[in-house]
Amino acid sequence: MKQTPIQTTTCEKKKQYIAKFLKSVFFYAVLLFVFFLIFFNMTRVENNTLKAFNSGEEIECSRFSGMRIVSKEKGYYRDTQRGNYITNGDIIYKISRCNRR
Repeated sequence: MKQTPIQTTTCEKKKQYIAKFLKSVFFYAVLLFVFFLIFFNMTRVENNTLKAFNSGEEIECSRFSGMRIVSKEKGYYRDTQRGNYITNGDIIYKISRCNRR
């Protein structure tokens, strides 16, 4: 059975709509994958920094006043009330703002 011109254009519009939909789904899937990679990398870096601090190594933490070297020997400890923070009772640093030395 031969298709009429109206049926042909309707079919082409459906194909274009499906192609556009699949492209957008693919784009958002890739974007979501990138966000997950960034999140897991940040979590891994924070865990490595926290392990280094717990093992007694010195780590560098940044604040508005600049970089400071932080370690257990200098009286810093992990603040259990605030989650992933290091403090000496006076100054508080977030683990995500610290790096291994």
